[in-house]
Amino acid sequence: MARLCKSCGTKNSFGSRYCEECGQKLEVKLEMPAIKKPVKLERSVIIRLIIISVSIFLLISFISSFGNIDRPLDMYY
Repeated sequence: MARLCKSCGTKNSFGSRYCEECGQKLEVKLEMPAIKKPVKLERSVIIRLIIISVSIFLLISFISSFGNIDRPLDMYY
């Protein structure tokens, strides 16, 4: 990226500190990338996610307990 001299408008090569045409000191611009803030979840959202996760786990456990019919029939035969 070429640097423009504010005094004479000359395009200077990358890394130049002084203008190659008029000798004026070139301005240094440091561009810092924008730092994104981490997403902050509200406490109520976290609690809802935990409740939903536990509910799904309990529902799956409850439904899977009815899947094996051989065990209750063994008690009678």
